[in-house]
Amino acid sequence: MNIDGRLEAMLEIIEQTLSEIKEREEHLAGVSHEIELATRDIEELRGITGSLAEIVESGKRIEWMTTTEVADELHVNKQTVRRWADTGLLRCYRIVKEGHRRFDRREIYEDVKRMGDEGNKQ
Repeated sequence: MNIDGRLEAMLEIIEQTLSEIKEREEHLAGVSHEIELATRDIEELRGITGSLAEIVESGKRIEWMTTTEVADELHVNKQTVRRWADTGLLRCYRIVKEGHRRFDRREIYEDVKRMGDEGNKQ
């Protein structure tokens, strides 16, 4: 084999190696993203678990409401309820697997009162 043939073979090996490295980097980026999502889920679960533990310890009875029930109760659109929950105006608990929101009826009225009090201050 002459020098040109050896160089071509070496270049081929280098290109193959670079291709494998790129594939591994893409795989690791995907794994890294999955780890980041799992970490967020764990933190959210810790928050929910802590909040629920406080509720249980307080002995108060929880009356869970769906987004639709809250919207009907407050005479607003479901999207408004979702937006208020997403921005923290209404406290909600996520059912992690399905992603649905659940609201504690007592907390809804506390949050609505707080929103009204804050609105009156402006």
